[in-house]
Amino acid sequence: MVMPFAYAPAGNQPDAGRESGAGTLAEFDLLGQGKTVVGVSFLRGTSVSGTRRMVGAYTRVGFGRWGILAEHDFTDRTRDSMTPAFGSFRQQASYAQIFWAMREWLVASAIGERLRVEQPFAEQLTAGKLEIAARLTNQASIGLTARAQRNQLAHIWGKSVTVQVAVKTAQ
Repeated sequence: MVMPFAYAPAGNQPDAGRESGAGTLAEFDLLGQGKTVVGVSFLRGTSVSGTRRMVGAYTRVGFGRWGILAEHDFTDRTRDSMTPAFGSFRQQASYAQIFWAMREWLVASAIGERLRVEQPFAEQLTAGKLEIAARLTNQASIGLTARAQRNQLAHIWGKSVTVQVAVKTAQ
């Protein structure tokens, strides 16, 4: 499957954050039946403050009621308004999820995340979270997430609990 896409700002972002662009998502089902999928994604976006180029790779593997999703993205950002020494910086993001469908409508997940951003916006974050999500109807779901995040540069821990309710109007 190859899927090109384009996007534009929604209008509620600050002027500097109103990015538009295009990209492509391509994936291949290695063994058929959607159980072993590998993919890549490419994106290029522009805004008044600069450009963003991203390339990523991911894999999804399913074992009946169990599954794994792993993804890693490389992003290069250029800020036109910054001094030449800091005009470009990179970031890397990793995501890994192990999930278990206890029932068709009830899924539990353990998730790990990592973010690393170069100067001048240096950041190094790692996070772990446990999540349980229930599909109540075809149009409504609810989820509960407990998350712990560590800022590696500042040596600060942050913890949160989130309840999310989602309702869709389309079938």
